Formats: sequence, C-alpha cells, structure tokens
Amino acid sequence: MKHGRRFFWEELAIMASFFVRWHLMYSPHVGGIWGTVALYMTVRTIESHWFVWVTQMSHIPMKIDKYADTEERDWISLQLNSTCVSPASGKTKPLD
Repeated sequence: MKHGRRFFWEELAIMASFFVRWHLMYSPHVGGIWGTVALYMTVRTIESHWFVWVTQMSHIPMKIDKYADTEERDWISLQLNSTCVSPASGKTKPLD
C-alpha cells in the first residue's frame, strides 16, 4: 500500500474525476450543478438506508416476549439464539 503525498494526490484526482464524470453525465438531465448535487445526495441517502436495512435483517430476533423465557442465559447464548446461528455446525438454524 502506498502512503504519502503521491498517494494523496492520486486519491484526490480519482475522487475529482468521479465528480466531474457525475456532473457531465447527469447535469443535462437534472438541471445543472445544483440538480447533480441534489441527485447525488438523494442517491447516497437511499443507498445508506438500503445498507442499514440489509445489514440489520440478520439481527431481527425470532422471539420477542419479555417473560416467555424465565431461565437465565448468558449474553452469547441469547445473541446466538436471536440470530439463529449454531456455533457447533456453523449453519443457520435455531438453537432451541
């Protein structure tokens, strides 16, 4: 991996070329510089919400009942049970 001034200027040039290409491609369709900025921010907002939705889908617990399980279990067992991951097999299945 490269570090230093050369790395900084290369990264800056790549980033600037992305925004120049973005502007050249979309400004005729969305109405100039402010239209491209609004489109970019809209796309980034939708992308971030999609990313959060997809990455959190595996963390939805199976059972949501505060008093159904009266026995005390350790934190790791509760987490594995809520995500349906079996540590023994590495496969996705309920622990109960």
